[in-house]
Amino acid sequence: MTKPFKTFLVLFSVLLLLLGLAWVNPADGFRVGNFKLRYPSWSKLQILFFDSYNKPVSQNSNLAKFNITDSVALPQSYNADSIQIKDTVFIDTLTSTEKPRTISPEFLKSRIIPIEFNDDNISPLNSFFRSLSNGGANSEQIRVMHFGDSQIEGDRITMFIRSALQQKFGGNGVGIIPGYPQSYQPLNVKHSVSGDWRYTSLLDGGIEVSQFGLLGGITRIEDGSSGESIEFKKVGKGLSGNKFRKLKVFYGQNDSTYVMELIVNSNMFDAEILPSNNGVASHTFTVPPDATEVSLNFMGKGPFTVYGVSMESDRGIYVDNIPQRGSSGAVFTKFDKEFAAKIFNSLNVKLVILQYGVNVVPGNLDNYKYYEDILFRQIKAIKSFKPDVSVVLIGVSDMSTKIDGEFVSYPNIEKVRNAQRNAAFRAGAAFWDCYEAMGGVNSMPDWVYADPPLATKDFTHFNFRGSKLIAEMFTASLFDEYRKFEEHTNNE
Repeated sequence: MTKPFKTFLVLFSVLLLLLGLAWVNPADGFRVGNFKLRYPSWSKLQILFFDSYNKPVSQNSNLAKFNITDSVALPQSYNADSIQIKDTVFIDTLTSTEKPRTISPEFLKSRIIPIEFNDDNISPLNSFFRSLSNGGANSEQIRVMHFGDSQIEGDRITMFIRSALQQKFGGNGVGIIPGYPQSYQPLNVKHSVSGDWRYTSLLDGGIEVSQFGLLGGITRIEDGSSGESIEFKKVGKGLSGNKFRKLKVFYGQNDSTYVMELIVNSNMFDAEILPSNNGVASHTFTVPPDATEVSLNFMGKGPFTVYGVSMESDRGIYVDNIPQRGSSGAVFTKFDKEFAAKIFNSLNVKLVILQYGVNVVPGNLDNYKYYEDILFRQIKAIKSFKPDVSVVLIGVSDMSTKIDGEFVSYPNIEKVRNAQRNAAFRAGAAFWDCYEAMGGVNSMPDWVYADPPLATKDFTHFNFRGSKLIAEMFTASLFDEYRKFEEHTNNE
């Protein structure tokens, strides 16, 4: 039987060995063949055990290097959107020096991060801008589709881009949403279903959704004999997102005739007979202005597929939120080209915004040429759906990993960002650097520890407030590019 004292000596010896490794550990870790082994230093262990999670903004970030008081005259009092941040300089003891600092979102938004493109003379956004000039949105619908990963789930970022564009160019409604309610729903609409609907997302996989899930996924019933419904309830007042006057339903894969009814405020309002269709078709209902609750009832025999429902008006600009959780963006080459072209032309898509990268970064590779090539093919596929569509790729945001007790940027962030930029330039798309807009290296902790916070404590995703700030910075850059386009056009 092992004596307790001997067990204690063994454990104590192991502890001394580990502390010794921490004392002599090289700053860049031990290299064994092709592998690098990292071990916390003595000072980092102190931070890890005594002050690992309540750490204010990192002094290593580009954002922390801004001399705010010298460059921007800050008011005496701040509104609720101001960000209270403390700078802390960590040294090799348990003591630290703190200096309070205030960064206003208005300051961050004043830093225009220009939209980049390969040819300085011809912007790849000109096709989109031409559709907006001369009041184009006042006479027709203009569509923007925002595809991305979990960073845009729940209409985050998209809703603020939509709001800014609709305020400037007109339009009401949230645009496309899936037939089946998602875990994160738009703020303007409460969405539910009744009946035996089955939803397949792009993340679920499968040949059918890979080919026809362009609008985010597929909502399907195997038989509608008992009647199935999709319900929407407007939430909030005075919001452009819930002032829609049209419901446009994209459907197909029905072998027999179906009846689709429009129920408004619990009363029958309209109905349509939908003939059998093995591809994709659409029908648009007009919704009265006093509608607060709207339902779509479906009755028929055999399978029936809803690809998406668009909430819109006759004219204006519409921005669709199409999140693809877990995606790197390598989905567009798999879509059925004929199907995608019908959707793009039916919606009059003029701009596609791509926002991916957070699922690629954790791989931490040395080279991302493969990812550049993948994104290049995705952008070319999008352009094949509708040749006159403009594409802008929003680069990956900063992400943090914990090394030696500190949250720091993944070492490969800029490699992923550069691969995205190269892909955009090669494919004739525009690029906007979200990483740089945030503040560059080690900026994510600044956003997480802001008061109030701008990002969640997974050190990857923006929260609602941070999403709004990113969207405002992006739209400011977009509007700045549009201003240049108008000036150039007027001078011709």
